[in-house]
Amino acid sequence: RNTKDKVEKLGIDRSNEEVKNADVLLHVIDTTKKTDNKKHKDQITVLNKVDLLSLNKRKAINNKDKKAVFVSAKDGTGINLLIKKLFHSR
Repeated sequence: RNTKDKVEKLGIDRSNEEVKNADVLLHVIDTTKKTDNKKHKDQITVLNKVDLLSLNKRKAINNKDKKAVFVSAKDGTGINLLIKKLFHSR
């Protein structure tokens, strides 16, 4: 994102460097909020708060991004699948 704050800009620049050097990226998205989903090489999209989604909403999202992993940090849904994807992406 763009910022005029010098300290925040340094942090953003460092983060972007780490993204370039990462083996795998986890892009964690709150499914209850509308967000921009930037795609990066070797990215695993993690859709959190799946426990708050209706089945129809899950299906609609899944049709857009078949590689996304649905998880719930609250109840643990999908965590094992995420771990498997992490190990297979290496």
